[in-house]
Amino acid sequence: MQQTLYFQYEKIAKNFIKKNVSILNYEQLGCTRWILLVDGIIDKKLLDCEIINNVYRTRKGYILDCLVKNKLELLRFVENIKNKIKISIHPVLDELKIEEVKI
Repeated sequence: MQQTLYFQYEKIAKNFIKKNVSILNYEQLGCTRWILLVDGIIDKKLLDCEIINNVYRTRKGYILDCLVKNKLELLRFVENIKNKIKISIHPVLDELKIEEVKI
């Protein structure tokens, strides 16, 4: 008996797919993306902050991908954590490539 495409997908999904997501146009939602480069160790409670979209750990620290409605929201967040860690703020000017994987 030949399996349907759905059952073939289900079998593959269990082993290879972590999560299905939609990539939103944040500008149309009124949000601005900012990248924060953090030098050092961050508190795990910081990851629960609602403005943090993605977090990446590097050899030198962390990259926080943040989404905010206005810059004041970002500055308040940075003000709360800047005494504990060294941080630099960079606006995302353009998304050149997002979630494109060729196998």
